[in-house]
Amino acid sequence: MVNHGIGVDALNQVSFVPADVVANNIVAISTTEGTENKTYHVVRDDYANMMDITNLITKLTGRQFEIFSITDFVPELIRRCRKEDLLFPLLDFLVGSVENISAMEFKRYDSTSYQEARDAATWGVPEPTLEETVSGILKFMHRKGIISVAAREIDTAMPPVDAAVSAT
Repeated sequence: MVNHGIGVDALNQVSFVPADVVANNIVAISTTEGTENKTYHVVRDDYANMMDITNLITKLTGRQFEIFSITDFVPELIRRCRKEDLLFPLLDFLVGSVENISAMEFKRYDSTSYQEARDAATWGVPEPTLEETVSGILKFMHRKGIISVAAREIDTAMPPVDAAVSAT
């Protein structure tokens, strides 16, 4: 999407949280008394969608996006995507999933139980802002040569999970 400058206006819930934060919180919750035999939806505290992500990418990189509906997005991906694109192996999946993605557009996961358990856990750590997370993803992809635009530095920095844990 970044390399081709295209985005999708789907309102599906997007839950970008760094894997180390998620792993830390799952372990923290699982070692907290009274959390067994419960369901926890490990998703961002606040709802976000792909428009939020592309808007952040524009803010962080200056990259502009042409936005498509989900039904127009997949054909556009097929038109633009080449075998060397990392997304290429997923094209068949996307083609076959347009109806499912559209049907799930308004499904939301309630993470209240997760947030309460995370916040009550001795070693639970808060998620970084969506902007910090997207910036980290962009920096990684740029460093690995996956995208050609770099994220600008953002003012706030979240300490690594180890630093946040050792501070408690």
